[in-house]
Amino acid sequence: MSSITKYIEEDLILQVNHEKSKISRPVKSTLLGFSFYKTKKAWRIRIAEKPLEKIKGTIRKRLSRNTAQQVETKMRELSEVITGWVQYFQIADLKSWCMKLDELLRSRVRKLFWQKWQKTKTRLRNLIKLDIPKWRAYQWVNTSKGACRTAHSPIMMQSLNNAVLHKKGLPSFYQTYRNNLEVQLKLF
Repeated sequence: MSSITKYIEEDLILQVNHEKSKISRPVKSTLLGFSFYKTKKAWRIRIAEKPLEKIKGTIRKRLSRNTAQQVETKMRELSEVITGWVQYFQIADLKSWCMKLDELLRSRVRKLFWQKWQKTKTRLRNLIKLDIPKWRAYQWVNTSKGACRTAHSPIMMQSLNNAVLHKKGLPSFYQTYRNNLEVQLKLF
């Protein structure tokens, strides 16, 4: 540590922050939100825990029921956050995390829609608009499940499926990630 610090400060004429500097194994280190892991062939980059928890918190905060915005407006604003987050972390192995974050995002949006539809008549009308048979919609609107459990039930999974949410403007971590990769491949 002392020889590296000396080289950086004297030869490179850079300042070392001694409070933030440490010597540790790569798997136990984080740097600018990234962490490292080893496969049989090489060292790889992954996202550290802290940024993952932070983006989950951002999703929860932006899609909370406490704000007066429409669900569609919330989704549009979240799109910018997702694009920036994916672009920053795209050098990491991101695919599986993007899929998990998309699941969280979809369930939060389904919960918001169910809460927005508050009354039984409104829920019935909206389920029928989403091509759910009338007899099935009558069964589903009378559920005793709370909004969170309903968001994970067949009621919302079938009526507000991924295709419907995409049409309504729901952004996707995974799709943004894939689009960024395609752009990068075209550049090379």
